[in-house]
Amino acid sequence: MRTVSQKLGGCIIFKKGLIDLISDSKITVAVCHEGGKKRCGGQGDLLAGTLATFSNYNFNYEKFV
Repeated sequence: MRTVSQKLGGCIIFKKGLIDLISDSKITVAVCHEGGKKRCGGQGDLLAGTLATFSNYNFNYEKFV
């Protein structure tokens, strides 16, 4: 994942699965903590929407400041 991030210019990559991976061009972190047994559906959608929102805020902040 680190190599992919480097080739994409250092972006942060999230890979959801049995072990979640978060990587940028320098470091990769594995998250393997078990969550609650009763998770609601659509948590991945919420994660994607949250990340997109903060990414958009960051883009616009850097563009206008």
